[in-house]
Amino acid sequence: MDNNIIIVIAAGVAVVAAIIGLLVGRSITQKSNSEIEAKAEEEVKKKISEAKAQTDKLVIDAKQQADKLLADAQRNAENVKKDKMLEAKEHFIQLKGKHEIEVAERIKKATEKEAQLKALQTETNLRTAEISKKEKEVDVLKDNLNKQLELVNTKNEQLKKSHDIFVSKLEQISGLSKDDAKRELVESMTKRG
Repeated sequence: MDNNIIIVIAAGVAVVAAIIGLLVGRSITQKSNSEIEAKAEEEVKKKISEAKAQTDKLVIDAKQQADKLLADAQRNAENVKKDKMLEAKEHFIQLKGKHEIEVAERIKKATEKEAQLKALQTETNLRTAEISKKEKEVDVLKDNLNKQLELVNTKNEQLKKSHDIFVSKLEQISGLSKDDAKRELVESMTKRG
C-alpha cells in the first residue's frame, strides 16, 4: 500500500511537471512556435526525466523506509515477545516458589500434627498400660481379699463350731441349759448393780 501512495505521488509530480511544461510551452509559442516547441519539448522531456528520476528516488526511499519500518517492527515484536516470555517465566517462578512454600508449611504442620498424635498415642499407651497394671493389682487384691474372706468364713465356722462345742460342754459341766445360764447371769448382774 505504501508503494501505491509513492507511485501516486510520483504520478502527481509528473502531471504537475507536465502541466508546468505545457504552460511554459504556451508562453514560448507566442514568441516563436518552432523554437519554442523544440525548447518546450526538450524542457518537457527534461522535466519528465527529472520527475521520473525523482519518482524513482521517492519509490526507492519509500521502499527503504518501509523495509526499515518493517525491520524495526519485527525487532520490536521480538523484543516484546522476549519481554513477555521473561515476565511469564518470572511469574511462573514466583508461583512455583509460593507453591513450594505452601507445600513446605503443610508438610511442617502435618509433621507437627503427626508428632502430637504420636505423643498422644504414647501417652494413651502409657495410661492404658498403667490402667492394665492397676486392674491386675485390683484383681490380685480381690483374689487376696476373697481368699482372706474364705479364710475368715472358714475360721468363723470353726469358731462357731468351737463355740457350740464349748457351750455344749459348759451345759454338760454346769448342768444348766443355755437359757438357764443366761437368766442366772442376768440375775447376778442385777443383784450386783
